Amino acid sequence: MAFHRVLNAKVSRQGNKQKKGARKKTQRNPKAEHNLPPSGGEVVNRASKLERARQMGKKKSRRGDIDDDEARSIGTDLSGPASSAADDLEETAAPEDKFGDLADEQLSAKRAETRVAALGELRALLTMRPDLEPAFEKYALTLAMNVARCAKQGKEDEQAAALLVGALAAVMFGHTNLEVVRDVAKMAVVVHKDKKATNKTKILAIRALCACVAADPYVEVDGDLFDAAGFFFSIWTCVPDTKNAELLTEALTAWTFCLTIPPRSSMYVVDALEQLNELAEGTDAHEVSCPALEAIGLAFEVAREKNIALPIEEDEVETTLATLLAGNNKTVTKNQRKNKKELARRVQFTVVDREAPHEKMTVAGQSLDFEGWAQILQLEFLRGLLLSGLTLHMVSTETVKTLLNLGDVAFDQPRKSKKDVIKTAGSRAKAKTIRDHRSSAAAAAAVFDNYD
Repeated sequence: MAFHRVLNAKVSRQGNKQKKGARKKTQRNPKAEHNLPPSGGEVVNRASKLERARQMGKKKSRRGDIDDDEARSIGTDLSGPASSAADDLEETAAPEDKFGDLADEQLSAKRAETRVAALGELRALLTMRPDLEPAFEKYALTLAMNVARCAKQGKEDEQAAALLVGALAAVMFGHTNLEVVRDVAKMAVVVHKDKKATNKTKILAIRALCACVAADPYVEVDGDLFDAAGFFFSIWTCVPDTKNAELLTEALTAWTFCLTIPPRSSMYVVDALEQLNELAEGTDAHEVSCPALEAIGLAFEVAREKNIALPIEEDEVETTLATLLAGNNKTVTKNQRKNKKELARRVQFTVVDREAPHEKMTVAGQSLDFEGWAQILQLEFLRGLLLSGLTLHMVSTETVKTLLNLGDVAFDQPRKSKKDVIKTAGSRAKAKTIRDHRSSAAAAAAVFDNYD
């Protein structure tokens, strides 16, 4: 029995050694085990050996370092993984293709999370790429159908994202495609009138309607001319409270913005001066008082340009402004008090000193000066919608250029950022290296084809 135990122990130890040796062989050459292609360094070393062999005039035998089959395989190896890498460099996702994928496949996905993510990517793409009009013309119908379905059937986040994409599409492409403006306006009106809609979606519906008015002042909804000013006026004239202050703020801002766009009469803002003054001095509706101050500034600007009599005395407005500048309301934050006082001071310059507000910007090598409450309000609306892509759209988007009177400005050609230049240069250098390796390997393979 002891002899059999010893014999079994020896056999088991020999079996373990054989297994360890097999594992070492596998680890020693994993690429041969899995038929993996050689790496770039190995390919270069083999090509260099072939080049030395050609120069020395020696013919390698099949028992040498590199045989004929292996030499011919070098070209195959480079034409496989290397060519796919070059294709990846050359076929980077074009914005037009990405736009089509998002508008068609992603927005028609069954999962709501996928659709919301696609809408977010579309918004970012439209914001930073104002040159997507050819792609939009190709997918206009598909995008309109999918965005409308998201706004109608989706929940709050999906509705909000769909309204933002619709607003961007109206501003960017509405000057050549009025159908998209009408579709977005109809979608926004339906969402706003929905009893189940939240304040967030109603606010973004108002913003989308403003975008439609900016793209087409004569926008129609269901075949009738849409009275945007009357629509917004009916919202903000409600009694403000803590629950709908944000909605009233957006409606009042939208109403003031619409009155700055012809052919709507800006005299309506003068007629509402008394109500605006009451909103501005109210301390319980801080969010509403700031757009009310902007509307007051516009009202005084319009009244003096057109020589219109004010419905209230200037002293009442001056008293309201003085109260706001001297006030120290503890129910709002420090930043809110600061912003409100700065705005009240700008309005005071218009009311008392008769000075128009102005803002200077430098865009594509041109210095721009926006003066007057009308242009300031238009600029603020576009800044809130286009975010960091505002300057790009000021150069190339017709609706933005028309709204801000930039049609005669000769902008410089946009330049690539430093990051894009470095990325492009690196990609070209890498692609050139791959082409050089491919040509050298092909030459090496041709040398060995001649060695028979």
